[in-house]
Amino acid sequence: CVVIDSANSSLQFTWTIHPDGRLNLAYRYQLDQAAPFHGLTFDLPEKEIRQLEWLGQGPRRVWRNRMRGTRFGRFEIPFKTLTPGQQFDYPHARGYFAGFHQATIATSSGRIEITPHQESTSLRLGTNNEGERIRTYWPEGDLSILHGIPAIGTKFKPPEALGPQSQFNPAPGIVEGKVTFRILP
Repeated sequence: CVVIDSANSSLQFTWTIHPDGRLNLAYRYQLDQAAPFHGLTFDLPEKEIRQLEWLGQGPRRVWRNRMRGTRFGRFEIPFKTLTPGQQFDYPHARGYFAGFHQATIATSSGRIEITPHQESTSLRLGTNNEGERIRTYWPEGDLSILHGIPAIGTKFKPPEALGPQSQFNPAPGIVEGKVTFRILP
């Protein structure tokens, strides 16, 4: 695991493996500059992902400048590719999901259950093609646990030109968190 989008950061982490198979990841990093997003990211090949089920804000993905329209609940969507303006089989399965309390990702090899231990944690799954004229930021990797998510622009303006909620996330200083992973058949 690595800290993402962090030119001036440091990372400390501890993995704890429990007898029942749970993996706890406790982490701490420092970020001293504004960034489009920040948190942890992992490799999980998108071709292996089949479905996302989560407890949190939904049923749609969100952006830093587009948080309205969600409600708290349990949601489930198949992992599919949508091309904006050409395919309309919503909701998108690739993107940022705010305020998640628990998520289960079904893969071709089994399921991965993820539980953050702090509030205001976002899940990012996959990378979507937003169209050639829409600008936004995506972390490397395919699965992210984030404490700050990016804004999205429009066809005519980059995100930074769209107001206060579209600016980079302010420098948080020290960020601490804990997340539990369970690998299920």
